[in-house]
Amino acid sequence: MIFLLVWILVASSMFMSAFFYSVYVSQESSSEGFDAPDKWPSVSVLVPAYNEESVVADSLENLLSIDYPDLDVVFINDASTDSTLEKAQGFEDRQNLSIVNLKENRGKAGALNKGLEQIESDLTAVQDADSVIDGNTLRSTVSRLVAEEDTGGVIARIRPLKKNSFVRRLQSVEYMVTNFHRKLMSKADILDVTPGAFSIYQTQDLKDLDGFDVGNLTEDQDMAWRLRRKGMSIRMTYSAVSSTELPASFSDLKGQRVRWARGYIRNISKHSDIVFSSEHGWFSRFQIPVQFAVALVSVAGLGLIGYGTAESLYNFLITVSSVGLSFSIPEYSITKALLSFQWKIYTPLFFGIGITATLVKQAYEESGRSLEHKVGLLFYLFAFFFLKAGFWSTAIFKEISRSSKAWT
Repeated sequence: MIFLLVWILVASSMFMSAFFYSVYVSQESSSEGFDAPDKWPSVSVLVPAYNEESVVADSLENLLSIDYPDLDVVFINDASTDSTLEKAQGFEDRQNLSIVNLKENRGKAGALNKGLEQIESDLTAVQDADSVIDGNTLRSTVSRLVAEEDTGGVIARIRPLKKNSFVRRLQSVEYMVTNFHRKLMSKADILDVTPGAFSIYQTQDLKDLDGFDVGNLTEDQDMAWRLRRKGMSIRMTYSAVSSTELPASFSDLKGQRVRWARGYIRNISKHSDIVFSSEHGWFSRFQIPVQFAVALVSVAGLGLIGYGTAESLYNFLITVSSVGLSFSIPEYSITKALLSFQWKIYTPLFFGIGITATLVKQAYEESGRSLEHKVGLLFYLFAFFFLKAGFWSTAIFKEISRSSKAWT
């Protein structure tokens, strides 16, 4: 069983890798070159915040310093219990800033909807309060959104704001690969998320959809899926960059990723009618089902590995209890070791690692970065799969047990 499961994992990885590689080699180098519009449309940036006192000042200073002809920033304080509101009020003298102070916590989607009620701009950008964007990000994403009539949202590349812990350096490698994948997904027109770190939309599209789904754990993904249901695409401008605060510990990372996984499960259920639907092309026939299937197979694989480990330990203890513990060194034979090696199991694993390493190499080349964070890179190649499988296992358990949810 474990042999079959491993080969299923590798086969799916090889298929996805072949799919994305074909997209990669066919992409045009000038695919992001969009001319500036004759007249820049008005833009409002919604910045929801709950207890973000340590980062909100940098985020607002960054947005209010952007060179753009018609820009408003709407800061929504979602009933923070720290000094977030006071930090934001320190910028009240800026003419293009308005502050919405909610007395009761509404969650991120509710906060965004309250801000959406306040604006009449042509375009709406969403940016987390722990993120900052590069100087060209707004103009480059606006240019693309205006130029492509069928585009419902444009996203930026995400980079870590800080790399001062092993977990953040690990995520630095992960996000580099994720950005590369998203660029290819954008090219293949299967991009399925508009991240909170920075995304921009037509304001009327958001209002036509009655804003973001309150109570949804991943409202950014749900919005992308709803836009796609309208026949609109989600695109990525790779040259646009948003730097964001990443979880600094494994505990924080687990909380974030379990929420993301639970949000994905709920969005699959909410939008189940479009899965495998020919109406939405490869997005519904490939992207949604394959991503979910890989997650389920990884959970099953983790369970079988755990079962195999427990069984081996049990057999070892039975042997020790019957014949005693022996410290003798067995006779070593290379031929015997090779014959006893579980090639049927480990060969596909080596293939899988090789495929991942190839994609990581391409991601490094695409980002223009040199090899860095070597320990984090090795962890990503050899162990991150098991970590993600653990997150998915926890998410499935919490969904089955109807555990309480929180905006994190």
